[in-house]
Amino acid sequence: MPDRLVIVEIDPTSIALTGEIDAHSAPSLASRFETLPAGDDDITIGMADVTFMDSSGLRVLIDLHQRLDGAPRRLVLDSPSQPVTRLLEVAGLADHFTIVR
Repeated sequence: MPDRLVIVEIDPTSIALTGEIDAHSAPSLASRFETLPAGDDDITIGMADVTFMDSSGLRVLIDLHQRLDGAPRRLVLDSPSQPVTRLLEVAGLADHFTIVR
């Protein structure tokens, strides 16, 4: 069975995601940021190719956002797909994240 979620490393502070973020795949995303990269650069997650995200994925994003809160860096969601955007809106969190399109 192919991976539900593919994480592509762009650089130490940027990744791009393809596929589904659910209870099965969210732990691999969480483990990617278990240790934050050194420096003050923002953490950017490309989300244009995320086809599905449930509350498990949302929890990972919230946790990462909270860990960066107060630091000189932010979590940036780059081009979130419609499923991601919809989940953020339904959860009332669209304004809590830095989103670039």
